[in-house]
Amino acid sequence: MLDKHTEPLEIACGILKSETTRYIQDGGYADSAYKILDRWALNSPDALKRLEALGLLALEERLNAQLEMEIDAYNSESARRAFEQGWTMYEFYEAVGVDTELRV
Repeated sequence: MLDKHTEPLEIACGILKSETTRYIQDGGYADSAYKILDRWALNSPDALKRLEALGLLALEERLNAQLEMEIDAYNSESARRAFEQGWTMYEFYEAVGVDTELRV
């Protein structure tokens, strides 16, 4: 758990190689992708390192897949209803089967 505000990719920068974070930053990703990487770095640092070791293409493919899955769920009508009822994003993702953890 975090007890302070962090900047996008701040947590991931502590896990990933600097070349990798520069590559991601130069890739034109939105903050939502950075949040995914930070979440993976916080919750599954060893898995993130293993994914990075598979290469930039593998990391980028997995990040894009996760981003697409989360965006599709977030933009759904069921998400709108859940958020109106006070659900958190992670409660909603869990309820609809979106795995937010990195498994390599």
